[in-house]
Amino acid sequence: MRKSRPRNQHGLVSFLVTMIMMIVITLIVVGFTQVVNRNRQNALDKQLSTQALYAAESGVNDVVKLIKSNPAGLTAKTTCNNTGYYASLQPQLTPEVSYPCVLVNPLPDSLVSSANTETSSVLPLKPVDSSGAPVALSKLIFEWSSAVDNGDASGCSASLGKFTPDMPATCTFGLLRADIFNGTGLDPVTMANNTSTYYLHPLKTGEVSQPYGVGKGIVIGAHCTNASCVGTITNLPAGAYYIRLSTIYRDTKSVKISGLTSAGQPSRFLGQIKVDSTGRAVDVLRRIQVRLSVDGYNNQSPTAALNSSSTVCKRLVMGAAPSYVSSCP
Repeated sequence: MRKSRPRNQHGLVSFLVTMIMMIVITLIVVGFTQVVNRNRQNALDKQLSTQALYAAESGVNDVVKLIKSNPAGLTAKTTCNNTGYYASLQPQLTPEVSYPCVLVNPLPDSLVSSANTETSSVLPLKPVDSSGAPVALSKLIFEWSSAVDNGDASGCSASLGKFTPDMPATCTFGLLRADIFNGTGLDPVTMANNTSTYYLHPLKTGEVSQPYGVGKGIVIGAHCTNASCVGTITNLPAGAYYIRLSTIYRDTKSVKISGLTSAGQPSRFLGQIKVDSTGRAVDVLRRIQVRLSVDGYNNQSPTAALNSSSTVCKRLVMGAAPSYVSSCP
């Protein structure tokens, strides 16, 4: 007796629904797994990046220790190999973390510093050639950036020397003050007489340079774009100077000082050391560049004898014998 087999498709719908659900669930699981793996990789990359940064900073710190222990033997380091003066460096911090390359330049082609309205920076200004011999400069160039990320020079002045009580909101660059002392005489009167004071005025028009000379309140027109302002002092004689930088109206992010010799070649500078350090953690690299002062100090000084975050009261009674009154409202 033969059994008849049903030839219908009553179970096909259930089969298709099951297959579709399995595919959808599989896609969801795969997508979620990829998101988790991506987040985990990002977290790992951030951790390795931080370790690489610390390794690069360790390279800088090791160079600082080496220079302090033997400043007279300092030489330029132009390759990643640690030989000669730098043979004592130990770049391998852990099996996976190191600083594979540190470069040192004791004669950089520029000086970099900070300047703001509250404190001033004092730097040695000693232009030299590639051999370290003093040279005269045809141009001493100042370039400074805005303290905000997106600089705006559209509202900067169009006329040199016209100062307003406040800098317009559409001019995000501060007025840079540069006091240059020629290094002659250390008593207060002689230092004052041998110090030139320049005010580099941000302009949205062309640059107006001024020659070097001992004078007070010399105004220089600095041409500003949204990226930076550039001002120039010309004809600086060879010698060892000191320069104090500060700003009026607004702070700056950084100030870069460079120079050109009479032959039009970039000059070098004594007094600052440029260190370029690369750190590595597994396969992640971080590179930093820092400037070190030769004397080891940060060279920051106040802009006034008295600074206060609140109101200062000082009353003076004028009479036959002038005297101070201690009571203030």
